[in-house]
Amino acid sequence: MFKVNSLKKISDYANFLGIDYDGEDFIVEGISFDTRKSKRNQLFIPLKGENFDGNDFLQKAIDLGCVVLTNKKFFKNSLIVEDVYTSLLRLCALQLQKSRVSTIFITGSFGKTTIKDMLKHVLGNKCHASLENQNNEFGVPYTILSLKDEHEDIVIEFGARKSGDFNKFAKFLKCDAFILTGISNSHLETFKSELNTERTKLRLRECLKDSNNFIDGRQIKYQNYKEKNIEIIRKTLKLLDKKRSINFDHFEASAGRGNIIKKYNGEIIDQTYNASPSTVLATLMEFDPKKTTAILGDMAELGDKELEIHINLLRVLKNKSVYVTGNLFKKASDILSLKSITYFKNEYDFPKETLLERLRNNEKVYIKGSRSSRMERYVDILKNG
Repeated sequence: MFKVNSLKKISDYANFLGIDYDGEDFIVEGISFDTRKSKRNQLFIPLKGENFDGNDFLQKAIDLGCVVLTNKKFFKNSLIVEDVYTSLLRLCALQLQKSRVSTIFITGSFGKTTIKDMLKHVLGNKCHASLENQNNEFGVPYTILSLKDEHEDIVIEFGARKSGDFNKFAKFLKCDAFILTGISNSHLETFKSELNTERTKLRLRECLKDSNNFIDGRQIKYQNYKEKNIEIIRKTLKLLDKKRSINFDHFEASAGRGNIIKKYNGEIIDQTYNASPSTVLATLMEFDPKKTTAILGDMAELGDKELEIHINLLRVLKNKSVYVTGNLFKKASDILSLKSITYFKNEYDFPKETLLERLRNNEKVYIKGSRSSRMERYVDILKNG
């Protein structure tokens, strides 16, 4: 359930936002963003996205017995504000301030969810963290407003797809520690350059209560991706004076983010959630190249130099056993014509039997690609083979 724990009545919300409310006062039973789930005596906050507009449901929310947060003055039973989303972020800021939890913000071009999951694993049951994919302008408020009184820590993941996405977060939200996992050339179609990506991500430094509590993953020099993540966790705990045992023996990564699937005598490394050149190299470095076969799908949103980027990645991997799929990797492999790189078109010519034999021989099969490549289908083929 969503709510601001320190505000009880609808008049408390009005007073905090500095607005008048002349309706009936009541105990707020929660905050709703979806009238399909709204109930009487809730505060309904309409959000607007590319394909939906909560303002279309204001009257329905009122009919259900909600008070609505709106900038439209013709609705009764409403808290009328100048800007709905700004008011929402002010409520989120109050939630973080009054809860007195240790607040950790995470962003970067890659590895955000893995670091978040590792921190939650180490910090334990009293740590609240972003749910799967809740890292955008809607997911961040959802995470903050679902914070409960018993929580001692909150880990919030922030994702950006274009310049300026973090400007409002930087203006209103505060944190005790900020982790930047790294910067890569992902989403170049919208960011246009790595410099724009870096500037956008680093806006979250302005959220720090103490400017020294910045963990810059780019400064942590480990070839092994897992070791680098553990060092980030260690630095974060030290900055926040959190004494915890750093043990990942029973840690399970989220699906598609490096989780290991046992098959015969070998392992399938599922890295199918997304891909960029830097994450391919960083995560593949963990495994013995003589006993690991890489299955790679096209990497998306790389801008005008996408083919060159795919070619350069294959050049780096020329001494490894690599199978590739997708239009970009097809062009890249044709240009390079390397014996170690094998192209396949789809499920029907996927080298299933070859890879299953390698799994029987105690080897690993690593699978990665952008969401648009749908590489999880090849994980399923091997799992069920």
